Amino acid sequence: MGRIEQGRAMRDKTTIEVEGQKYKLYLTCEACPEQYDVTDALDRQVGYLRLRHGSFRADTPYCGDTTVYQARTIGDGTFIDSERAQHLIAAIEHIHLHREKPSSVILRAALELRRLEDKDGRIVECIERLEEILEYLNGC
Repeated sequence: MGRIEQGRAMRDKTTIEVEGQKYKLYLTCEACPEQYDVTDALDRQVGYLRLRHGSFRADTPYCGDTTVYQARTIGDGTFIDSERAQHLIAAIEHIHLHREKPSSVILRAALELRRLEDKDGRIVECIERLEEILEYLNGC
């Protein structure tokens, strides 16, 4: 289960740790909707959290991408204090699990390899093999 380190009233800066990995939450809007950008330890955006009209969701890595967590809340455009930690932790745990799926790890590796300059064709071979593995895993 995730562990939370929070700023004043959990709004200044919030860090949630899941399985030894820290995720930072940046409050980008306080209410209607209450929303956060989520970054990993290297400050890369890995998630977007939004609560509006009593519906909370977590998308990864950006708004409108894959929704990995959804919940109904008591609060309408902002959490009530007693529910905020529960939902933020659950959202980060789901983002973490999604990022740690073998297919996600392989996809990230392939994207990183694509950024490297290929000198003798070995990187292209690695990318093609990773794409084959990814296709297999997505079919499971």
